[in-house]
Amino acid sequence: VARGHIADAIQIHRSARLHGVGERVHCVHTGPLAACLRGARGFITITSTSAFSALLHGKVVVVLGRSIAGSNGLTFREGIGPRQFPHDFWTAEERAPAASVTRLLNLIRAEALLPGDFYHPLGRQIAVRHCLDKLARSASGACRATPASTRTSASMAPRGKAA
Repeated sequence: VARGHIADAIQIHRSARLHGVGERVHCVHTGPLAACLRGARGFITITSTSAFSALLHGKVVVVLGRSIAGSNGLTFREGIGPRQFPHDFWTAEERAPAASVTRLLNLIRAEALLPGDFYHPLGRQIAVRHCLDKLARSASGACRATPASTRTSASMAPRGKAA
């Protein structure tokens, strides 16, 4: 998926042909990522959080840039053993262990993500309230975020007026 990067598709296709995989590489500019992943053998991204979706779908993932998704040992690594990118990526059968993907995503949810939505007024209220709560916990010495698994929909309902 190359949203907003239509010009990059030309370079992506040129590079794919150069490496002999042109018929297997597709650039999609819109649509649900999950639908694309269902039929994909693997997933290549630069630094996108969409790598997590690909890992959850059991795909072999390559992260070309610097990203938490590519720095945790769950993605294809060139040079580990006799493997070379891109050829060995397309033939790799190893998948990240589902339990490892789940552990990483739970850690990210607990430590880095907060409920909310930038694009909707109610979502912004929820996000601001949770940011303020996290800042208050941090200032009081209780730095650990509430794990996502213990949050309830009731805890995300708006309380009072907007912050």
